[in-house]
Amino acid sequence: IIDGAGLPAGVFNLVTGSGKEVGEAIVSSPQVDAVSFTGSVATGRAVLVNTAARQ
Repeated sequence: IIDGAGLPAGVFNLVTGSGKEVGEAIVSSPQVDAVSFTGSVATGRAVLVNTAARQ
């Protein structure tokens, strides 16, 4: 579906795995420019704290 939409390579990436392990790696990486998240308030706060720490 993504390829058929004509998006350039690397624009859309789907990563699956343990939320804590994978999530912390993603939000703390300087190579990640944006994160979209759906989940609990507690996890959302953790995402906020980890992304804010990158600045």
